[in-house]
Amino acid sequence: MAIPRVFISSTCYDLKHIRENLKYFVKTIGYEPVLSDDGDVYYTKVACRFLDHDTCKCQTYINRQQQVPGCIILTPDTVKDTYWLPETCAYRLID
Repeated sequence: MAIPRVFISSTCYDLKHIRENLKYFVKTIGYEPVLSDDGDVYYTKVACRFLDHDTCKCQTYINRQQQVPGCIILTPDTVKDTYWLPETCAYRLID
């Protein structure tokens, strides 16, 4: 049986020390931590035109659905139909 993988993230560069603590904790409970800091995540040049690359935030968050009709609002309910999110996504784990 494969070891479950857990994606550990925070907003781009902040909270690095917390991610390291989470990485250690995830290992101690028998899961495999996945962090972009370790090269486990591969980035592409595909991004929404409203993504601010310096802050890693949407420049038009409040109006994102009107600006980009295909923009998905992630909630515990909508992720059930979002096949591309991993089972370890925090939105999937919320009941």
